[in-house]
Amino acid sequence: MCFRDNGCQDPKQLALSVSISRLCQECDYWMKRVQGQGMNLSEEGESPGEIDSDRQINHSLSCAVSAFSARWLPLKESSALSELSVMDIVESLWREVRRDILRVINRPCYRSALTLFLFALTPIPARVSEEEENDGIPAQFCVQVALQQVLTLRALQKSLEFNGSKVTSISSATLPNATTSPAPVTRDFLGIESMIYWAAMTFDTSSSLTLNTKSLLSPGLSLGLEQEPSWRLVRTCTNVFHEETEAWRAQGIHITEERANQIIASAASWKLFVWKAAALVKEALREGREDETVQVAFDTAVDAINQYSLTYHDLLIACERRIQFFSHKTKLRWYELILHYNLSILVMLDAVEIAGRMDLLEKLKVVKADAEGSLFNCLIFGLNNHYLVPRRPAGEEQHGIQLAEEDGRAAALELTRKVPLIAIDPYPHHVVAGVRILWKAVERDLENDWLDYGVAEHMQDTMLNALKLLPQASKSVQTVRQQAEASFIRNSLDNTHYNVERLKHAFISGTPAQMRILSAKLPAGKQRWIATGSGRTKFLGTLKSIILQCSAQRESSPEGYSAPTP
Repeated sequence: MCFRDNGCQDPKQLALSVSISRLCQECDYWMKRVQGQGMNLSEEGESPGEIDSDRQINHSLSCAVSAFSARWLPLKESSALSELSVMDIVESLWREVRRDILRVINRPCYRSALTLFLFALTPIPARVSEEEENDGIPAQFCVQVALQQVLTLRALQKSLEFNGSKVTSISSATLPNATTSPAPVTRDFLGIESMIYWAAMTFDTSSSLTLNTKSLLSPGLSLGLEQEPSWRLVRTCTNVFHEETEAWRAQGIHITEERANQIIASAASWKLFVWKAAALVKEALREGREDETVQVAFDTAVDAINQYSLTYHDLLIACERRIQFFSHKTKLRWYELILHYNLSILVMLDAVEIAGRMDLLEKLKVVKADAEGSLFNCLIFGLNNHYLVPRRPAGEEQHGIQLAEEDGRAAALELTRKVPLIAIDPYPHHVVAGVRILWKAVERDLENDWLDYGVAEHMQDTMLNALKLLPQASKSVQTVRQQAEASFIRNSLDNTHYNVERLKHAFISGTPAQMRILSAKLPAGKQRWIATGSGRTKFLGTLKSIILQCSAQRESSPEGYSAPTP
């Protein structure tokens, strides 16, 4: 977790943060060394049993990475793979990892924890039956086991440190990658372990907010966030950033891409604090805690939101004004930050509303409206801005094909594909959650006559477009998309207009019985709207004007008027 360089000038040190799997591999290796394992080493440095175990662990992790990323295959190979082929690949990889999960659980290490995290983030394939879905270990359980493994490994490492185990430098000859410098384990090992632990904290916090699980790494409801070292560090870093950027907010600043990434990185760290505070509110409400505990958790969340607004809001607005001058990677980071921050607020307030705590909801009424607007604008940003996906065939990469310098630019364009940011979002389930909350908000505003029909239709159309860009191999994505299409205003209005025409024809034909029958046959998606005050008023008003018009025409020209054909 770095907001700036933090004094890290060595490019090799910075490169360690590129691959989380590489971090886990290094940490596992060092854990074996400091535990004094490998006493009976072969000439190659490891026992045959250790070599085989490492091979199995690496294979499981590789399969999990493939299963996690397979849903985006159409973005890279759109012309080579059919939809059915992609579905077959996704299902095959998912089933392979699922069969291996018990073995992964029984091989506790950092790579196994990462494997479990990745499988938990891998969606259930759309064609998998409910019976098969229930016949295995669920994703939520994988997260809990992975977190428990991280806790156990950290406790073991702390125990070794407490017992005064000698920590010595590892020579470059014994490292898996001889290019890494022989740095002391006390610095490099603990530094890498801290980065992995922070990644696990992210999984833990996200799971507790979105899946309603109890946090394992950070039980803040009982201890309080301010008592936990990780969150104290986050607050300290945010306070330091706030002080150092005071002049930026007061006097304004030209936002370069480097500064934008610095702002986004710091805000992303505090965003996780907001997620944690929101999760504590949900936990307090879910467990029926006393009102004092609920109020403390809610006040913590409000303070976190206020701190975000005070420190980052103006700077992020400045980034937004310059965002089109930045690279696709910076755009994706900005999009993810805004999406996740506003989603956390809306998820928390949705739980508050379900719990019937309207007193708490009223205090954040303006914040809720702002979050809904920001989240919807973020979806529009994700639809209209693009990410460049490399399309270089694997064979060419392996053989190092070199292109002529004069053809480099044209070749670069041919070897990449532009896709909307939403299509490449690494957390599509968060987009799904955001769409569901916003869809509910549109229906609420429409019911209360706060929203024009044309605006509501446009908003729902935008959200449907977002769902269509998400990986369709996911069962949850397809389910929510089908639900959204079924309740889409345009479809309901088309059916309603058709039935109004039939009602009009029935009235002119003098068959009131048919009118009563047809009135009961309006589409199911329209029934809830017509049942509301505003919907009923608008529908009956439209129907009344049609009836009066037809009645006047019928009286003035009973023989000459021809009713429309339904």
